[in-house]
Amino acid sequence: MQCNEITVKTPENSAAPVSSTLALDALNQLREEIIYGKLKPGEKLRVQHLKEEYGVSAATPLAKASGMSTKQFAQQMLTSELGYSMSYWPQDPQGVYFGGNDMEMTPRQMMRFGTLYLQDGRYDNRQIVSQNWIEQSHKPHAISPRGQGRFYGYGWWLRDLAGMQVPVAWGYGGQLIFVVKELDLVVVATSESTPGAQRRGHLGRLYDLVEGLVFL
Repeated sequence: MQCNEITVKTPENSAAPVSSTLALDALNQLREEIIYGKLKPGEKLRVQHLKEEYGVSAATPLAKASGMSTKQFAQQMLTSELGYSMSYWPQDPQGVYFGGNDMEMTPRQMMRFGTLYLQDGRYDNRQIVSQNWIEQSHKPHAISPRGQGRFYGYGWWLRDLAGMQVPVAWGYGGQLIFVVKELDLVVVATSESTPGAQRRGHLGRLYDLVEGLVFL
């Protein structure tokens, strides 16, 4: 398999080329699925968090345009505006900071991040992120294979809860940020970060708890 360039969407909904070397692991996964017969003709392969975990994102063009690493950019343009500093954030083999996971945050920091989205990109009377990007992020752009009534926006899961389509930032093990426009509400939940085999049942109970005690 040979691929010289991959085209992805940027927050401005324009197309930006990204070197395929940044997606090498993901492409190798696809190749192995085909070679070893795991992927049959006509079947779909879901590579979870492809654009964030394997560098198929705006990360490299962003770093080149800004002259900063993605972590430095996030610190200067986002988290410092919300009143906190970036903590540990791992890098991929190419040195690009992960775009979609392993960003350590406290519950208060999660609340501030959710409030930014609740207020259409504004925080402390300043426009930090464009309102259009916030709105696009919370629109369904793909149907989730994880269950009925679940969709995916730009970096946010959209889940039907209490008769509302609620944007949810979902971190591993049950780190959750719910943004509920209808109630002018942000809900944050944290959990054990290494939950083991019980995590799926735990997530279901956590969603039921928030839906039953908060939203209804």
